[in-house]
Amino acid sequence: MQWVRLLVLGMALSLLAGCKPREAAFTPPPPPEVTVAKPIVQELPQTLEFTGNTRGIESVDVRARVRGFIDQKYIRGGERVKAGDPLFRIDPRPFEATVGQAEADVSNNEAKFRLAQITLDRKQQSAAGNAVSKLELDQAVAERDAAKANYDLAQRRLDSAKLDLEYTTVRAPFDGRIDITVSSGNVMGNVADVGQLVGDAGGPPLCRITNDSKIYVGFDVDESTLLAVRRQFNFTRPGEGDRPPLLVYVGFKNDGDRYPFVGKYDAGDVGINARTGTSHVEAMFDNADGHMIPGAFARIKSIVGTETVTLVPDACVSNDQSGRYVLAVNKENKVERIGVDVGGVVGRMRKIYGGLAPETRVVVNGLQRARPGIVVKPSETTLPPPSLEIGIDTGGAATQPAPSPTTAPATQPTTAPSTQPISRTLADPA
Repeated sequence: MQWVRLLVLGMALSLLAGCKPREAAFTPPPPPEVTVAKPIVQELPQTLEFTGNTRGIESVDVRARVRGFIDQKYIRGGERVKAGDPLFRIDPRPFEATVGQAEADVSNNEAKFRLAQITLDRKQQSAAGNAVSKLELDQAVAERDAAKANYDLAQRRLDSAKLDLEYTTVRAPFDGRIDITVSSGNVMGNVADVGQLVGDAGGPPLCRITNDSKIYVGFDVDESTLLAVRRQFNFTRPGEGDRPPLLVYVGFKNDGDRYPFVGKYDAGDVGINARTGTSHVEAMFDNADGHMIPGAFARIKSIVGTETVTLVPDACVSNDQSGRYVLAVNKENKVERIGVDVGGVVGRMRKIYGGLAPETRVVVNGLQRARPGIVVKPSETTLPPPSLEIGIDTGGAATQPAPSPTTAPATQPTTAPSTQPISRTLADPA
């Protein structure tokens, strides 16, 4: 019976072993799929971009030249005025009285001068017959000269009094618009009112006038850009020598990506500010229709030539602590991180000025699945050429025609572009 028990136990163990599940063999997941493309090269307008602010061609705080109380106010804040228009009148009565006193003083000194001249003439006649001494004659000459000096002094005082009386009417120095507020130091106030005492030294201005018939757009240019552009144009400013004027395009916050206003480079600082490392430049724009306003934030663009650049989709360019980079797939289908030097964006394509070889396969789709060092399954595509629309037109307050940029069809690169960027900031004062 012992052998029967052993047989039954062996059969039970065999059944239990047969019911144990088999372990599945590990199958690695397939490599993630990504889309890659080679960068393209295209000749594009060489545009320099920056930001700045606008100001009127003329702007001044109008102040009283004489002290007194305002008794007439001819304008309101926000109105347009012409050069010479009356703005305020300071009570003229004290100044009219001063003019009357000065006129009387002139008459008095004129009479004394005439009497001194008559006395001198008679003594000169008497001196011819030795009727008066030489001393008396000299005294008569001195009295005539003193009377003449007093007469001239009284006349100058009368001129000054008349000028002060003229200054009681405050007039616009040029065409422009009156601001509704004025500033005195850090204090903001309103346009002066009737009854206000004005003319004290350091007092607030009566009003502020800005001529916005033309608009300056000012911006600062970094040193490296300045030096590069000067070298590119043989150290001449726009409009000097053989260099033509430089057109400058401006857009504002509500213009989107467009630059509808066209003006010209006007002037730039002589040198570079040692504290900021920049040089200030201004462009002038006609503003007869009033579309541009002083003090506005502006986006500026200018075309200074053409350049051949490498382009990849802007969405492919990432950023980390080491700088800008793209992900690429090598010959072993492994993902690599490649640092790049970037420029501006043209039609959703990012300019690349360094870092990409001609045959680099850049990951353009599936970036979330690509990580440096992993193997991927790439499928290659061809990048479309970028839109050449750079937002420049001749709408709005444009006064100069926008040039047609010279472009070439997009091609796959056979050699890496050697063109280096000047900057993305307009810089051109000599």
